[in-house]
Amino acid sequence: MKKPIKAIPQDRLIVLDGCINFRDFGDYSTTDGKKIKKRHLFRSSQLSRLTQKDISTLHKNLNIAAILDLRTKEERDSVPSIPTFLEPILDTHISFGLDPTRISGTGIRDHHYVDMLDYSKEAIKKAVLWVFENSHKPFVIHCMGGKDRTGVLAALLLKSLKIDNSTILEDYLHSRSAIYEFIDKMCQKQNKPFEELMKPSYDVNEMALKHVLDKLDTIMDPKDPFSWLGIKKEVFLTYLILNLNDVASGPNLLK
Repeated sequence: MKKPIKAIPQDRLIVLDGCINFRDFGDYSTTDGKKIKKRHLFRSSQLSRLTQKDISTLHKNLNIAAILDLRTKEERDSVPSIPTFLEPILDTHISFGLDPTRISGTGIRDHHYVDMLDYSKEAIKKAVLWVFENSHKPFVIHCMGGKDRTGVLAALLLKSLKIDNSTILEDYLHSRSAIYEFIDKMCQKQNKPFEELMKPSYDVNEMALKHVLDKLDTIMDPKDPFSWLGIKKEVFLTYLILNLNDVASGPNLLK
């Protein structure tokens, strides 16, 4: 049975023929009265089926300049991204890994994302530093479906930018809309009911994301949001996004 969904706002969704769940996760208002840049931070599923039209859209319309691939090496090898898309772009691989003991037969368990903050901590640190270094240009983060590993990193970044939890959760749930739309199309093509094609592992776990946000509330210092990763405040201020009106040399993701 389908769960309630809210359509992805059209100004966030990037419609592509060979990729689902490609969307803008910027353009949100912060709790301190600022706004993240639009058309600068993107999240997506894997990029192995892009058409030439898609590639043109991402290059010419969105000016994508960097990619962070969170998949495992095995996933990258079995489903590689389109070479012609990657050629002029910085493509970085930082595997968040997958812990099969935390995935049940009915999909992601409620505490899987919180556990990810622990067992993938070093990978998360590397990913955050990658964002610091590349945040001056439009970039996309992705895994296979663009919902779990990508969802955790996107939530972490939005949280550090002082986006409220309800907005972060709503952004996460847009993945469900993208997945349901894709399954609906497959059902029409194959003349099959939704329940037959929709696997539990495809869905998103709202409670899992709520748990990770609750955890971040306890470990993330608003004034020094990445200290729990061992990233010093000086590095944070040099590279990222908060109060950069006072840090002229750093990239600025805030309008």
